[in-house]
Amino acid sequence: MPIEYTTLDQGTFIYTRAYGNVQVADIVAHEQRLLTDPRVGPGYRQLLDCRWVSDDSDADDLLRSLADIHSRANMKLRGARYAVVAHGSQWFNLGSQYRCGLAGVTLIVFNDPGTACIWLGANYTELSSAHTDLPAQIPVSHVPAVVPAF
Repeated sequence: MPIEYTTLDQGTFIYTRAYGNVQVADIVAHEQRLLTDPRVGPGYRQLLDCRWVSDDSDADDLLRSLADIHSRANMKLRGARYAVVAHGSQWFNLGSQYRCGLAGVTLIVFNDPGTACIWLGANYTELSSAHTDLPAQIPVSHVPAVVPAF
C-alpha cells in the first residue's frame, strides 16, 4: 500500500508517509485503519507527508472523502489535527476548502514538514532521524508555506 504510518507518543502522534500513485481509496482505507487501530489515541495529531505522491489529480475527490469520513461521529477524531505536507498547489486548495467542524478536526496544508511539526508540537529533526526508511524526496515547488482551513 502506498501509505504507511507509525504511532508515536503513546498513540497521540501519527507519522504517515504517502508515496507513488495514491488513490482516494488508499486514503479512505488509511483513515479507516486509524479509526480502528487500538494504538491510536483520541484527539491524535497526524503528520501526513505527501511530498512523494506522484499524481495529485484526485485532490478534489480526496477532499470529499476525508470530509465524509471525518463527519461521522467518532471520539478519536474530536480535536484531531492533520498537517498535510505537499508539493502541489491543488493540495493547498484542498486545505483551504476542507470543512469538518462538526467532528472537531483541523486540517492545514504545509509545504515544509518542519513548519507542520511546529504546528503539531513535534520535533521534525528527531522524527526524521528516527525514521530513515522514507522514500527519496522529490523537488518541492515554491508555494505558500501555510494555507489555513477555516
